[in-house]
Amino acid sequence: PYRRQRQMCKETVEEVRIKEALKLFQSRRLSIAEAARMVGYNDPNYFSKIFKKRTGFSPSFYSTQEGDQ
Repeated sequence: PYRRQRQMCKETVEEVRIKEALKLFQSRRLSIAEAARMVGYNDPNYFSKIFKKRTGFSPSFYSTQEGDQ
Protein backbone atom coordinates (compact mmCIF):
# COMPACT_ATOMS: atom_id res chain seq x y z
CA PRO A 1 0.00 0.00 0.00
CA TYR A 2 2.76 2.49 0.90
CA ARG A 3 4.61 1.86 -2.36
CA ARG A 4 1.43 2.48 -4.36
CA GLN A 5 0.72 5.70 -2.45
CA ARG A 6 4.24 6.91 -3.14
CA GLN A 7 3.83 6.13 -6.86
CA MET A 8 0.49 7.96 -6.97
CA CYS A 9 2.07 10.98 -5.29
CA LYS A 10 4.94 10.99 -7.80
CA GLU A 11 2.48 10.79 -10.71
CA THR A 12 0.40 13.64 -9.29
CA VAL A 13 3.46 15.86 -8.91
CA GLU A 14 4.52 15.04 -12.49
CA GLU A 15 1.06 15.88 -13.78
CA VAL A 16 0.99 19.25 -12.00
CA ARG A 17 4.49 20.14 -13.22
CA ILE A 18 3.73 19.22 -16.83
CA LYS A 19 0.44 21.16 -16.81
CA GLU A 20 2.36 24.18 -15.54
CA ALA A 21 5.00 23.71 -18.24
CA LEU A 22 2.24 23.64 -20.87
CA LYS A 23 0.92 26.95 -19.54
CA LEU A 24 4.42 28.42 -19.67
CA PHE A 25 4.94 27.30 -23.26
CA GLN A 26 1.59 28.85 -24.21
CA SER A 27 2.31 32.17 -22.57
CA ARG A 28 5.92 32.80 -23.61
CA ARG A 29 8.92 31.56 -25.52
CA LEU A 30 11.16 29.55 -23.24
CA SER A 31 13.94 27.11 -23.79
CA ILE A 32 13.31 23.59 -22.58
CA ALA A 33 15.92 24.10 -19.86
CA GLU A 34 14.21 27.30 -18.65
CA ALA A 35 10.79 25.66 -18.55
CA ALA A 36 12.22 22.60 -16.82
CA ARG A 37 13.81 24.72 -14.09
CA MET A 38 10.67 26.81 -13.65
CA VAL A 39 8.55 23.73 -12.92
CA GLY A 40 11.10 22.05 -10.67
CA TYR A 41 13.25 19.81 -12.87
CA ASN A 42 17.02 20.27 -12.71
CA ASP A 43 17.67 17.96 -15.67
CA PRO A 44 16.13 19.15 -18.99
CA ASN A 45 16.57 15.67 -20.47
CA TYR A 46 14.57 14.06 -17.68
CA PHE A 47 11.95 16.81 -18.01
CA SER A 48 11.71 16.08 -21.75
CA LYS A 49 11.24 12.38 -21.07
CA ILE A 50 8.44 12.98 -18.56
CA PHE A 51 6.85 15.68 -20.74
CA LYS A 52 6.69 13.30 -23.70
CA LYS A 53 5.34 10.48 -21.53
CA ARG A 54 2.55 12.74 -20.25
CA THR A 55 1.63 14.64 -23.43
CA GLY A 56 2.73 12.40 -26.29
CA PHE A 57 4.88 15.21 -27.70
CA SER A 58 8.38 16.46 -27.02
CA PRO A 59 8.50 19.88 -25.35
CA SER A 60 10.25 21.39 -28.37
CA PHE A 61 7.45 20.25 -30.69
CA TYR A 62 4.73 21.53 -28.36
CA SER A 63 6.35 24.90 -27.75
CA THR A 64 6.83 25.34 -31.53
CA GLN A 65 3.16 24.55 -32.17
CA GLU A 66 2.00 26.95 -29.48
CA GLY A 67 4.27 29.71 -30.71
CA ASP A 68 2.82 29.45 -34.22
CA GLN A 69 -0.75 30.07 -33.12
